[in-house]
Amino acid sequence: MEDIDALMVVERARSVLAERLNEQVLALFLGAGVSMAVGLPDWRTLTERCGIRAEMDRDDLDRRLAGQDYQGIIAEVEKRYPFDEYAEVVRAALYEGFKGVSFSTCRCPLLIALGSLVSGGQRGRVSEIVSLNFDDILEWYLSLHGYRTQSVSNMPRLLKSGLIQVYHIHGFLAHPERSRKRSNFLVFSRGSAEERLTDIDNPFKAVMVQVLRTKVSLFVGMSEKTAIDYLLSPLLKKVAQEGAATEGRPTGFWLFDAQISEEVATHLKDRNVVPLTFPSRQAIAEFLLSVCGEAGRALQA
Repeated sequence: MEDIDALMVVERARSVLAERLNEQVLALFLGAGVSMAVGLPDWRTLTERCGIRAEMDRDDLDRRLAGQDYQGIIAEVEKRYPFDEYAEVVRAALYEGFKGVSFSTCRCPLLIALGSLVSGGQRGRVSEIVSLNFDDILEWYLSLHGYRTQSVSNMPRLLKSGLIQVYHIHGFLAHPERSRKRSNFLVFSRGSAEERLTDIDNPFKAVMVQVLRTKVSLFVGMSEKTAIDYLLSPLLKKVAQEGAATEGRPTGFWLFDAQISEEVATHLKDRNVVPLTFPSRQAIAEFLLSVCGEAGRALQA
């Protein structure tokens, strides 16, 4: 019975998302799982690479990695350099071994599915993306298909009409082959995260709240921890309390590539977000493509 109920939830979500896509009121929130799908490092690996590049003591680095003191390690790296040099250390570690968007990268199912959501002629498309990632792989991929994007990381910033806006709320480090200006901040170390949390004038909070208020959001590539952490959880609660649910719509749908705890599921539901679980990233990609397919069929009816 639980499997049948879960299937019914997914089917209903597909119909709702297809309708919202055609209405052009769908937005994306993207986490590290999207970047990892194309070969970029996870948080632990990126932290280790930064520590090695900063010539930290190997035994100390290994001990702190084992204790998952990732933010502490990055804080140590951050202290060793002026910001410009620190940003370049992180950039080099982020793209280590990654040669750029290639044919094999373009075959990534999740990237294809996300690209399908932001493309559109007769049907609607996603035009606003909130990214928790530093990289510009999605923008690069979209440019190969003729789509113009604007990577927004420094504020104030004029937003150009007709472009796909990608808000990099944790900072932005374009691939070395790309001539896009990096951000003047990185939210990576413990101190930078605390500074961002306590900054009541942070412009990206306003951006995220506005997106959550005016669009139905798809959360992709984010973990259970991200679902309950300091960044999104209070904003989701704020929007839910303002009454998004009274409009008869969820604030968003959170797509997980594994089963989640009941605690996290309840936490999201209390914030007017529908959790959807899938067996893999591949299954998430197939679901997103099916949303695009249903949206296209609705226009032909």
